[in-house]
Formats: sequence, C-alpha cells, structure tokens
Amino acid sequence: MFVKLSHLLLSKILNELEENEDRIRFSLTCKRWYNEREHYFRFNVDSIKGPVDDQS
Repeated sequence: MFVKLSHLLLSKILNELEENEDRIRFSLTCKRWYNEREHYFRFNVDSIKGPVDDQS
C-alpha cells in the first residue's frame, strides 16, 4: 500500500526529515523507492557541514 505513494508525496515526506542520514534510510525502505529516488530524493544542503577553516 505505502509502496505506491506518488513521487510528490514522497518528496513532501522527505522534506520533513532534516538529517540526510534519515533521508537516505527512508529511500532504502523498499526497492521501488530506492530505484526511483532520482524522482523525489534531495539532500538537505543546510545540514551539510563544510570543512572548518581554522586559521588561529
């Protein structure tokens, strides 16, 4: 039943998850969601930490 959710709905659910690790786990929930992840999956770029520039 949940496997057949639309990509739009999957995207809305995924946007509620802040951590990228949770988003990855969500896409691994079933084979269809994993195979179609390019249609709904986006990383949360706000949670990606860049290199720390410590020039002290």
